[in-house]
Amino acid sequence: MEGSGFPPFAAGCQASEEGKRCEEEEIDFMKEVQILRKAMKGLGTDEDTLIKVTSRCSSHQRQTLNATYKQAFGRDLVEDLKSETGGNFENLLVALYQVPVEFEARCLHEAIKGLGTDDETLYEVITARYYRRDLHLLIDAYQNLYGKSLEEAIVGDCSGHFKKFMVALINNYRENEDYEDDRDLSMELAKKLLRAGELQLGTDESEFLRIICTTRNNNQLKETFEEYEKIAGKDFRDAVRAEFSGNIRDALLAFCTEIIEGGLAYHAQLLHKSVSGICTDNKKIIRIIASREEIDLVNIMRVYTQVYDTSLVDDVTKETDGDYKKLLLAILNKRDV
Repeated sequence: MEGSGFPPFAAGCQASEEGKRCEEEEIDFMKEVQILRKAMKGLGTDEDTLIKVTSRCSSHQRQTLNATYKQAFGRDLVEDLKSETGGNFENLLVALYQVPVEFEARCLHEAIKGLGTDDETLYEVITARYYRRDLHLLIDAYQNLYGKSLEEAIVGDCSGHFKKFMVALINNYRENEDYEDDRDLSMELAKKLLRAGELQLGTDESEFLRIICTTRNNNQLKETFEEYEKIAGKDFRDAVRAEFSGNIRDALLAFCTEIIEGGLAYHAQLLHKSVSGICTDNKKIIRIIASREEIDLVNIMRVYTQVYDTSLVDDVTKETDGDYKKLLLAILNKRDV
């Protein structure tokens, strides 16, 4: 769509966003943890062995390695990895050995704690939880790890319309699996959005957020944005850019892009920005690879190639280096795209 900030969407990119997992190799877990321990014991670290063992395991198998390592040696595998590696290589290793939803909960905690808030991480992680059941898993993981609710943490650290939007998103009660087409409702909602913005002096931000956050499911909301474009003659995201500013504008744009373009294209865009700017955003690359590896990474990679006419593997090869690069490529190359 013109003015969306997105490259033209390749044909077929919106097909099938269900998770795609690689076939798991059979693993002798006791043998593997002995190999890992030997790679880290004594002087020096055998990084290539760490990469080989880590990349050939699924996320689920890495959790079993964690438990087996502790059983065999009375040591914490993640703590040993932290002590024996460094930099982005360490960060990626540690991320890959965590339960993905707990890793994302920790990303949220890091984004919120301390002075200032990493708004970008906050809204990117939350908007990526497309289905209500997945969002609730994230909320539960945060509660279990930190003994307080995610909503409480957001309310205590954020403000204004941004806070209202984040709280509304984590209280999302939309059902997105089952959907019945209601174009009349979409048209009615589109007109309300138009009246709340362009058709009046000033913006009724509360009405904007109410419609976006309470529409009964994401497919209905996508239809609403389509109807808006028909009526207004422009992408709904252009209205967001005109009517909002700062972190609430950026959060709304991220949310609307995921609704309009789909989660695969949205994550492909985030990865492309991470590797194509002046500075490589390794923190974001690690977060997306580690959290989406067992969900839809293979499909994100396919969309990336279709939209940007280059592969994620090629861009990672050009923009990263060292053992970090080797581990990233080992994870990516395991997927047949």
